Amino acid sequence: MRTTRLSVLALTLLAALFFTSFSGSKAAAQSQERLQVLFLGDTGHHQPAKRMLQIYPYMAARGIHLVYTDDVSELNRENLAHYHALIFFGNSPVISKSQETALLDFVASGKGLVTLHAGIAMFGNSDAYTNLVGGMFKSHGEGTFTVNHIRPNHPAIAGVDPFTSWDETYIHMRHNPDKVVLAVHEEDGRREPWTWVREHGEGRVFYTAWGHDERTWSQAGFHQLVERGLRWAAGDWALEADWSPDALTYAQDGEMPNYPAGLGWGVTEEPFTDIQHPLSPEASVNQTFIEPGFSMNLFAA
Repeated sequence: MRTTRLSVLALTLLAALFFTSFSGSKAAAQSQERLQVLFLGDTGHHQPAKRMLQIYPYMAARGIHLVYTDDVSELNRENLAHYHALIFFGNSPVISKSQETALLDFVASGKGLVTLHAGIAMFGNSDAYTNLVGGMFKSHGEGTFTVNHIRPNHPAIAGVDPFTSWDETYIHMRHNPDKVVLAVHEEDGRREPWTWVREHGEGRVFYTAWGHDERTWSQAGFHQLVERGLRWAAGDWALEADWSPDALTYAQDGEMPNYPAGLGWGVTEEPFTDIQHPLSPEASVNQTFIEPGFSMNLFAA
């Protein structure tokens, strides 16, 4: 008989009952979470929401919680207090003065900003944003290529192997010289800065030109690059943290019915025979992401 594993949230919570409560305090929001990241996209042709879903499982398995929005108004001091870092990927053209101030203060306070591909073209009305990110988009070609990691031991890309993908070949302008270039795209004798980092106050900014569409976002090397960039941008504590969840264990303790979705009421397939053991309350918390502003509390075990 074919063995099928059953691993669902219901079983992880059989060992304990929890309730969640809202708290506006930064400390409460971060006390039980790992790395909280606000992912700012838009509704444009880069399809940021779909791209975020491509990397969400990878990040979640490593303790990085991505919260998606396409609402620029979420760049406000109260909301940003719930996050360790931001990802920008989209083409939103305008940022208000108050949003600009909230963003600059967020990074300067010791938090991180990761800008991917088109994110460098956002907020064209803000010179401060251009200086913060380190440059501005000018033009692009396209092709399948590999970039050269010229500083492979920098902690923002250490351990990330170069990969090959189809993408747009970005050319930049209005470079802020106060940055460290980590990778370059070499074509026709030109060495274009491709991935770089810089500091702003107590915080850090990471940028890479990779990421036009699903071809790059499906690359394992791109996942590693974004993860490493996020950890570095959030701070040394995030580079060193291990948020690996507790290993799930299984045993053949009998059979459980298998009612697959879409086959109609009462229709079953081969039963589940490899059944996950329930987790301890502590392990259950470690498997769960909580939305920023909420905390999880043990009610009964």
